[in-house]
Amino acid sequence: RVLGVALSLGPVGRLLEAVLHRQGPFGGFILLLPLKKQAAFAEMVLREWKERLRRETKALFYLARGVKRDLEDAAREERVPVVGATAMGGAFALGRDSNGSGFFPGQGGIHGVLKTLAQEWPDVHVEAVDLNPDEPAPVLAAHLLDDIMGGDDQVEVGYDGSHRVTLEPVP
Repeated sequence: RVLGVALSLGPVGRLLEAVLHRQGPFGGFILLLPLKKQAAFAEMVLREWKERLRRETKALFYLARGVKRDLEDAAREERVPVVGATAMGGAFALGRDSNGSGFFPGQGGIHGVLKTLAQEWPDVHVEAVDLNPDEPAPVLAAHLLDDIMGGDDQVEVGYDGSHRVTLEPVP
């Protein structure tokens, strides 16, 4: 199974193979790569934009595909977190300057992938957490831990300062 994953998922598959070999099956994961400080969207050329989408959103899709069986197996025994952090300002880019520091609209795709996973994996605790990248790292970590340990069923939340923001889709 691991070899098949590695061959079909490229670099993500090779990473999964290495982690599985060293640590055993996955019991959840937290995607933090989107929090890395990078150039603002307005400063990117097309090649950079495509590369960032590949590294953040497409890699998340491949990672989820590669660990699906492990997560579903683990969810039979315990709460399994799958969390993706984004840096769209803590309020899903509402009212945020799109030319601001590090803003990248492609991170909306991360929320889309995670909301889809939440529908497809009802036994796994899937969550998309939008954060304000201007807050200190310990504050961001506290927001993430609060949500992972909080136990509610919100799939999409944001933290802008001390305010927790949730979205409730309406048909």
